[in-house]
Amino acid sequence: MSERIILFGGSFNPPHMGHLLMAEIASEVLQCPVHFVPSARPPHKDDVIDASHRVAMVKLAIAGNSRFILDTTEVDRPGISYTYETLAAIAQEGKPKPYFLLGADSLADMDTWHNPRGVLELCVPVIYQRRPFPEDLVSRLQSQYGLGQLEWVDGPMLEISASLVRERVAKGLSVRYMVPRDVEEYLYRYKLYQEGK
Repeated sequence: MSERIILFGGSFNPPHMGHLLMAEIASEVLQCPVHFVPSARPPHKDDVIDASHRVAMVKLAIAGNSRFILDTTEVDRPGISYTYETLAAIAQEGKPKPYFLLGADSLADMDTWHNPRGVLELCVPVIYQRRPFPEDLVSRLQSQYGLGQLEWVDGPMLEISASLVRERVAKGLSVRYMVPRDVEEYLYRYKLYQEGK
């Protein structure tokens, strides 16, 4: 494994098998450990449950995989969680520029991010190909934000989303095989995402 790490940020509301598959394939291809970085207060979402629950579920989800590491940097930092601030802190510590794992749809939404130029300067985006998207996207990001190095990871797709898991739990439907067993048990133990909770 190299000294470089892969950052995998998000609300993880909740973490699911799609997250784990993306991280596993990226770690395998790039030969780097993956740091799961749950956000404290995501700037684009207002329906997330308390960070303590999401951190606990990530810890359960990644248990047993030595290449997966829980990183509470954003949860430990007050205020809204901005990727730029996390990357800037890594840069200040003099560590190698990290990879930053995201789906192609997130890259397409870069315009809505806080300081997108700064984000792209401080990391090497790693795109897990979730869907076909316009070839001109990379060119636009290069001209608009100075996108430099970019890595692509091809891998199998799991059509699972956190919103789907939440919807099924709210309706009393099974989420077995969509989330790790320990995460499923945690959801029901604390009655997360259930109607009226």
